[in-house]
Amino acid sequence: MKNPLTPTLTALLLAVTLTACGADPAAATQAATTTTEITTTTAAPTTTEAPAMTEDATTTTRATTTAQRLTTTDIFQQYRDEINCSNMTAQEKKEALKLLEYQEDSNGVMYFESERTPWPPRANYFSQLVYAAVRVKFQYGGQDWLIQMWKGRYTLILLGGEIAVLKKPIEQAAEHYWPATESEELSISMDIYQHNFLTKRTKHLFSRSTNSAWWFNGLVPGSFHEYNKKGEIIMVATITFPNQEMLKAFEEPFRKIGFKRGTPGPANPERYAINGNSLTFSWQHIDQDA
Repeated sequence: MKNPLTPTLTALLLAVTLTACGADPAAATQAATTTTEITTTTAAPTTTEAPAMTEDATTTTRATTTAQRLTTTDIFQQYRDEINCSNMTAQEKKEALKLLEYQEDSNGVMYFESERTPWPPRANYFSQLVYAAVRVKFQYGGQDWLIQMWKGRYTLILLGGEIAVLKKPIEQAAEHYWPATESEELSISMDIYQHNFLTKRTKHLFSRSTNSAWWFNGLVPGSFHEYNKKGEIIMVATITFPNQEMLKAFEEPFRKIGFKRGTPGPANPERYAINGNSLTFSWQHIDQDA
């Protein structure tokens, strides 16, 4: 079974070492327009053999060249070039380049997949990422669990969200979590919406149908209406647990973060409902990285 990829890893690495190569990522998304005006003036003849010309003949030629707006493929190629010329180690470059090998589902939603590897520190990879995060820590089955959600802008050109299912031994003091094993994966589905605070309208960006995963994510091209407005992105997701025991262990810290029982939906954020072993929630404003 393939496994969706990391969040902080996803587009965190897409914009990884822009400064290392002296590149300006913002410039890549703007069309370049150059206008050149050429003016040629021909003086009146001075010979008396020809009829006198009392006015100068002026010809103006306007040449306009407009560069085509870069496509998503062009920008991802730019990221590949920047990773290759960065000062990252060979292993870091290999890992970063793998993250650019995104796939698309039948609805055209991009997502990332990865092998099940330890979750290393990613702080040095953050660039051009504006995201909100929620971390739910709990104990179940003799292990420490972390279910973490992200939503926001990934690089300059993608909007979306991610949910990770991670764990570590209870006796391990270090906050270093590992992906859940294949038998421990949870069934997850997700809808992402974008709310425009200026027009007060909300639109549905995409859906990702239920899949068993340790890392579940989805991204589509787009941008914020307002700079760094993380609350524009609304996540409505369902997580299905194997039993009531694990669900209840998750629910208590989830509620303490600020989520309340109710009817979850894009117009009713920070609410959750339980149906059997499934918990559905809507999330817009809570941000543990604020």
